[in-house]
Amino acid sequence: MHALISHRPMPPALARFIASCERVELRELCCFAIVAHSGSFGRAARAQKISQPTLSRQIRDLEDALGTRLLVRHARGVTVTASGTCLLDRLDTIMHLLAAPLPQDGEKAVPGTVSLAMPAEVAPLLVPPLIAAFHKSWPQVTLEVKEAASGTLEAWLLSGRVDMALVQDPPVLDELCFEPLLSEDLGVVAAPRSRMARSDVPVRLRELAEHQLILPPAQHWIARRLANAAFQRGLSVEPAFEIESLALIKEMVRGMLGETVLPCMAVRDELARGSMVFRPIEQPTLCATHAIAFRRTTTEPLLSGFVGVVRDVAMALAKDGTWKGARIARSEADDSIALSTANLTTTWRVPAADAAVRDLPLAGD
Repeated sequence: MHALISHRPMPPALARFIASCERVELRELCCFAIVAHSGSFGRAARAQKISQPTLSRQIRDLEDALGTRLLVRHARGVTVTASGTCLLDRLDTIMHLLAAPLPQDGEKAVPGTVSLAMPAEVAPLLVPPLIAAFHKSWPQVTLEVKEAASGTLEAWLLSGRVDMALVQDPPVLDELCFEPLLSEDLGVVAAPRSRMARSDVPVRLRELAEHQLILPPAQHWIARRLANAAFQRGLSVEPAFEIESLALIKEMVRGMLGETVLPCMAVRDELARGSMVFRPIEQPTLCATHAIAFRRTTTEPLLSGFVGVVRDVAMALAKDGTWKGARIARSEADDSIALSTANLTTTWRVPAADAAVRDLPLAGD
């Protein structure tokens, strides 16, 4: 028996896209993707078994139809433009979906790929055990992990570029649900020979104004957390440098160009080697919360189970001390909230001395 699918109106955005792309053909899109990934018209033409002039004409027709340049040719091959990169990302998503096998009648569809985004600060610690746990539960599904800054994480999630994201101090968004996992304190990270390293007592927030800080951009969760705490106390804590790359921030700290603010977990290897020092921040204590976020409209059962896997892995890392300084954030309503939970807004508490009670929409809200 074939399943009956009720009619659903076409989303306006999709209707506009189809109307604007009447002149675009599928083979042109496929040719563009092959050229972009191979980096050369010659290699792409050989793979497609067509002549380079024919391939060039198809790419030119695609650019004319879309009204933008997608590729730049040069002596070493081709470079994808900003518009081309955006189109390629979308095509890759579509191709992954098309490549996934269709379910037989009566079977429940299982996605071929699940995507998770997280910031660079937590990826090295969380990704290895998470991939192992995921593969054990769903060996036939690929887990795709992406790194991004906090502002980009929410944007990727809202646009559907990723299925879930691990976010920190998440904003309240009606389109997203959050399940808190862990909380941890932020501290000042400095080079061992710096003035900041001469003491190991906690640093007061107002003292940071006297130091040359190397911080991520303003939309990053650490910068947001620091700016909010300073504003509440009438302080001004301005960075001397704004650097997006965590690796580059660490290099600048090692070069004694300034200090930065990070969770202890982000520099655990450097602390073990003695190449950096960590001093907690007090008055106030800066407590950051890690939460798993997903779209409110999510209905895929696998994703519901994956939320539990992420939670279990994170909590195990905190309990055995691998995630140093992390504390489990417990919901007052239920520690295990599934996607099918009835609509509610749950107040959850972070078990820290001065952590405030915050309200966030959780799973099922």
